[in-house]
Amino acid sequence: MGELVVAIDIGTSKICVLCGDVSKTGQLEILGKSVVPCAGVKKGLIIDIETTANAISEGLRQVETAAGVKIGSAYINVMGLHVDVFTNKCAITNMHEDREIQKKDVDRLMYLIRSIDVPEDIQIIDIMPRQYIIDGISGISEPVGMVGVTIELEADIVTGKITSIANFIRCIEASGIKIDGLVVSAQALSEVMLSPEEMDMGVILLDIGGSLTDMAVFKNGKLHFYNSLLIGGDHITNDISIGMKMSYSEAEKIKREYELALVSLIKNDQEFYFNDINDNSRKKVRISEIVEIIEARVYEIFTMSKKLLEENGVAFDFGAGVVLTGSGIVYLDGNKQIANDVFGMPVKVYPARAHSSQRVETVLAEGIVKHVYKASKGMRFGSDVMLAKNREILSDGGIISKIIAFLKHIF
Repeated sequence: MGELVVAIDIGTSKICVLCGDVSKTGQLEILGKSVVPCAGVKKGLIIDIETTANAISEGLRQVETAAGVKIGSAYINVMGLHVDVFTNKCAITNMHEDREIQKKDVDRLMYLIRSIDVPEDIQIIDIMPRQYIIDGISGISEPVGMVGVTIELEADIVTGKITSIANFIRCIEASGIKIDGLVVSAQALSEVMLSPEEMDMGVILLDIGGSLTDMAVFKNGKLHFYNSLLIGGDHITNDISIGMKMSYSEAEKIKREYELALVSLIKNDQEFYFNDINDNSRKKVRISEIVEIIEARVYEIFTMSKKLLEENGVAFDFGAGVVLTGSGIVYLDGNKQIANDVFGMPVKVYPARAHSSQRVETVLAEGIVKHVYKASKGMRFGSDVMLAKNREILSDGGIISKIIAFLKHIF
């Protein structure tokens, strides 16, 4: 067993906690996982710290029981709603006599590339190198040990809104654990859902949750665009509730029962009864009437997503097309056809079949573990995890000093 990592995915309707390890072959080994409903987050923002912290505590308790461990720290996700990503570039001259590039040269570049002006309410939270350029030769991913005079770094700078992120951190603290670092949700999802070929060819990753749609664009192996829309699967349920005059809970139950987003896929347009919330009477409705409402909102979600991408100059020429995921919509048959119609590109749904819902619920947390493992590059990175009987500390340490520095800064 290597370094254990605890990941907490704070979603818009649930909290997922996962404790896992990554083998030398890159396989994720899960010791324990939990999914707990949470009403403390709305439209991607913390609205109730106590409620959210209690949900996190319950998730941690379930994982600790399943894995037989005591958790003291974890990594958390940061959604596109809270971050911006832009590219920066810097260069240094190699002054070593033998011109061999050393790790301290890379560290110097990582420090210099942070020397940018940002608003007072914004903080740099991550640096994601795109490439190193040595004496004009580009496309280098690991410069240490190579020889060169001029060393350049081109990297994506991830900035976050201090107030929004601070509230997420307070929820973690209130649950009784410390925070190891922040992981951009799109980067975490890409570790599980996207192949290196897809990320190189160009792909749009749409993660549609309960009240938030995260959009990420990857090309040449790197994250090029990341943003969010305040719309998701809960809006579909709300449309059904208002349109049919039924309770929200009944609308959600019907949506989940029929799992359809296209009227043309209905094989038997049967009738059923429901309670009208206005006069408490029983009313009759056809399945097609419900699916028409779902279809209209799903089209709108994809259309709004495409419009946001167009407004930010994203060209729709990606070889790998669109990858669609998220518990807010992935279980609806017909979402693939609608997305293909709107985007005009091939669409792949992850997971391929809707009934793998538990996989959808935990996939971001799985991606956090894999991303942390991948980004460690030999450093200690594990979370603070002990055996329940305190016999042995399995993992202890940190990763990415810039993130820890950020956390200390806002504390």
